[in-house]
Amino acid sequence: MRLRLALLLFSTVAAPAMAQIAADRPGLTTGTAVVPAGHGQTEIGLPEVSFYTYAGERIGAGIVPVLVRIGVGRGVELRASTTPFAFLFGNGRSTSSWALNSVEVGAKVQVVDGPARLSLVPSVNVPIDEEVADWTGGLIVATEADLTPEWGMSASASIVTDFDNALVPVALSIDRTLSETTSVYGEIGTTASTPYGQSIVGAGLTQALGAQAQADVFVQRVLGVSIWNVGAGLSMRF
Repeated sequence: MRLRLALLLFSTVAAPAMAQIAADRPGLTTGTAVVPAGHGQTEIGLPEVSFYTYAGERIGAGIVPVLVRIGVGRGVELRASTTPFAFLFGNGRSTSSWALNSVEVGAKVQVVDGPARLSLVPSVNVPIDEEVADWTGGLIVATEADLTPEWGMSASASIVTDFDNALVPVALSIDRTLSETTSVYGEIGTTASTPYGQSIVGAGLTQALGAQAQADVFVQRVLGVSIWNVGAGLSMRF
């Protein structure tokens, strides 16, 4: 009995603590970290809103994106995302809707780990309502590097295609750790596409809520047009 108790206490003390949660939100870049095997993670926008002018009216369009990630092996996770709720407001009017128009399914595979990291994120968007959604395929190449103990850099390049046209978003982010639980970042991204392209700059803050949760806020400006994106989110690991 004493031996069993000693072994139990030793295994409890010796077991490594789980790493701090690493979310793929917010921001334009995608992180390289994967969810530990046997665990899951949800990342939810609460919400994300774009403000723009249309026909002389100031309009706000919002969504509540949801991403679910499941760790299935060392350096591998499965993931699915959708936007079940959207709303529109402006000029004294507002509308909202619950609709599951499509689900994007895919995986993340961490190819390189260490001070410099590389992950691949293939995905397929599966339309549920084909009147408003199309089949698309995509691949994200995500990279991160530790520049100093406080400063880090991440970059993402991807291609998204509906098999007729293609989007090629690229983004670069610089982050600064302010404390063990708080960090800020600045970012720039562009979408080279057919037949148009746009550039975005942004900034945000992430706040750890213990080892298993993270809150975030962000703001983005679409250059060349009067569009602002703002939002907040919550990520939780289970």
